Amino acid sequence: MAVAPFVGGNFEIMTPEIHSATGVRFYASAELIPTFSQSRDLGKERDPGELRSPQQPGSDIPFDPETALGQGTKVSAEFDTLVFGAAVGVALPFTFMDWELRLKPHFAWMRYRLEAEGLAVKAVCTGLRDFDIERPGSNLGVKCPNDNSLLSPLSIDEERSNSFHGIGPGLDLEVDTGRFGPLGSSLFIGGRLFRTLGDRDISFGGSSSITYNDENGAEVTDTLSAEFNTEVKRWMYRAHIGFRVHWLGGSWD
Repeated sequence: MAVAPFVGGNFEIMTPEIHSATGVRFYASAELIPTFSQSRDLGKERDPGELRSPQQPGSDIPFDPETALGQGTKVSAEFDTLVFGAAVGVALPFTFMDWELRLKPHFAWMRYRLEAEGLAVKAVCTGLRDFDIERPGSNLGVKCPNDNSLLSPLSIDEERSNSFHGIGPGLDLEVDTGRFGPLGSSLFIGGRLFRTLGDRDISFGGSSSITYNDENGAEVTDTLSAEFNTEVKRWMYRAHIGFRVHWLGGSWD
């Protein structure tokens, strides 16, 4: 489960009272929500990253590429910064201990974007005989079992993003806190439940190859291929709290 904090703005327009005795009103709102999300690992096998020796730091003992640290695969995901939303509902006013409150059930829509990244790393013993040849990414301080070889990373780093839409019910509780001429203020707290629509998968993949000459001088090509997949949960939950300024009309007198 991923949790992302957010802060944003909401613009709301409310009708006049539909029924003067109850004070019921309809309203509609639109919002822009910058989200402060961090990348989270959704799945991992071993620990993909920079290749390194399984021995103690500084050890010059040759080791098999199968035991090299830094190999493996992982899939991570992160919410995009901007989330958009809208809602329509009804405001039901009531009084509690001299406080003017409104219960606001509504139906909401949200659009968000998810960025997924897949990483796969494999160690390859490239049969370089000329150590003056510089192969980008090769670890020249680590030997393979064959002293004429270098340990080189074969890696895939792919990204894919997709937009998703969610709809569902929500409920807010709002309390008036004051009036300053034509302006009013209130505090509100609430929550929403969203059902993600359509295809919830992000699937992607890639491949990477490295070509070198083995110890016999023959040309060899090693290829790494990987497929990545992440799935957005069907249901999403949101809780919020905020401060609202109202235009009530009138003058500052």
